[in-house]
Amino acid sequence: MYFFGAAEISKILGDVASDLATYFSSIMLAGSVAFLWTFYSKSDTPFSKWLYESGAFNVYLYAYVVTIVIYAVLLVLLLICSKLDNLFISMPSFWFLILGLINVHTFVSNVVGQLQLNMEFNRQNDINL
Repeated sequence: MYFFGAAEISKILGDVASDLATYFSSIMLAGSVAFLWTFYSKSDTPFSKWLYESGAFNVYLYAYVVTIVIYAVLLVLLLICSKLDNLFISMPSFWFLILGLINVHTFVSNVVGQLQLNMEFNRQNDINL
């Protein structure tokens, strides 16, 4: 907002909102839901039990749910923004877009962290895959 005014941001976002909804937020939403589903479907494994006992299971679960909420809200805001030229929709859409872009790094870091914990669990328990 330092380089552009709110009206310019609203105009630019309105022009690309449909593409962002299609190519970014919907893909990230689907990926987040798929990863949460996979995380939950493996909740009866020894690794998940170990995560739960160490207090990390709920942290990862909460992180994946928050990711889904962010991309779901972003998707809805972008779809509304693509149909309406309204400053009160464009500004929250813009800020959620920034949050969604930052959250890509956070989401990938959480996935990598969980994979590293899984490898550490396997190493500690001498599980050969």
